[in-house]
Amino acid sequence: MYAHWTEPEMILEEFREGEYRYVTLEQPDVAFRFCFIQVFLAALRQSLNLSNDALLKEPTSKKRKQGPYPLVGVISRLVNTAYKNQFLRHAQLHGFRTKKIISGLRAAEDLVVEVLEPFTEDNDGEVKTRRSGTPYTNAYKQLRTQLFLTNLYQDRTESGLNPSVMFV
Repeated sequence: MYAHWTEPEMILEEFREGEYRYVTLEQPDVAFRFCFIQVFLAALRQSLNLSNDALLKEPTSKKRKQGPYPLVGVISRLVNTAYKNQFLRHAQLHGFRTKKIISGLRAAEDLVVEVLEPFTEDNDGEVKTRRSGTPYTNAYKQLRTQLFLTNLYQDRTESGLNPSVMFV
């Protein structure tokens, strides 16, 4: 990623979805990491809209008789073009330039795409018997609004037997 990065004139921090503020870094040599982490966090926040992978519905309290894992429904999803274009602009704003980013943004100029509600539950989809690291819908809803660098910095000292989604 470093090979595809040029330090932007102004370093920005996204503190809410689509809202930025200028920052001055105490150590200028950390600019790449600062920008990369923000793009990575944006990808995590928008993961539901940037891939065909689905979230899991919260498990029911009924125990499955066939095994120790409760049946977990999966919510069907498709890549949301509007969020994909927003993510590409975000990456470009933080100094990243790849053929995929440039061609994606050029193609987006020709499209008028409606930005859908960030999360809608769909009862269709397959049923899985194991989580396999896929987040539940409630975890995604929380991360969608809170997974920003400032919030992570503030939450880093949390401790206890049941850490929050943000801490994990």
